[in-house]
Amino acid sequence: MSRSFPSYGVEHSKEAVRYVNGATIEETSPRIFDHFAYGAGAMNSHVPQNWVTTETGAATQFAPGATGATVAIGATGGTTNNAQEIAGKLVGWKPSTMATNRPLVLEVRAKFVGTTTATDGDFTIGFADAVTYTNGLAYVVSAASALTTSVPTEFCGFYYSSIPTSGALYGASGNVIGAVTTIADVNTVTGSTVVKDSDMHVYRIEIDASGNAQFYIDGTHRMTVASAVTPTVALTPYIAIIAKNSHVHTGTIDYIHVSAGIG
Repeated sequence: MSRSFPSYGVEHSKEAVRYVNGATIEETSPRIFDHFAYGAGAMNSHVPQNWVTTETGAATQFAPGATGATVAIGATGGTTNNAQEIAGKLVGWKPSTMATNRPLVLEVRAKFVGTTTATDGDFTIGFADAVTYTNGLAYVVSAASALTTSVPTEFCGFYYSSIPTSGALYGASGNVIGAVTTIADVNTVTGSTVVKDSDMHVYRIEIDASGNAQFYIDGTHRMTVASAVTPTVALTPYIAIIAKNSHVHTGTIDYIHVSAGIG
């Protein structure tokens, strides 16, 4: 069923919203929405230039797809701890000033697949205090879901690792997608009940003006972390894939959305 409101200049149905008769949306809050629809090539060879890519090892850095799909694709080398990172150029998204009317939001639709064994490899999606980390490894997770390497001072994101065999990132059905948050060098690891697969999923993080975080997967609320970040610290969108068990790990990103609640 669709409705038409020509006097207001808006038409909508369950599929779409369309502005007609000269109507327009005037957005005053900061926002990035990137569907990578601008063709193949290095990220910085295109406009808009929103992203920084870095790699550890030698493989395929994140870049727009060459043919047929509006996605960004990256792949690690087949050596354990090879990594590929993509992050926002601006480390300036600050919850205390940019989540005053609604939460600071990062939403990513993506899939992550380990060669040979789909569940192999680590990935993270979140808000970070830098565009890259030491050797592409913001964190390294132990078999007990402990963080043996912790580089960021402030971080809030989804985290998956194929390494744990117990602890928060391991569930009854296998390794689960959880969250890692770091506030002033104090780390928290939280587990959901969602087991990684090879399909596209929508990952969403909302951080309020006090630094509290909510985590959603495919529209379902999965985790809450109070005081996840220091709200006055500036952050940037961050995604990384890391090879494990000597298997190539490929990330395919359909879109990245980041927005703030000011304006």
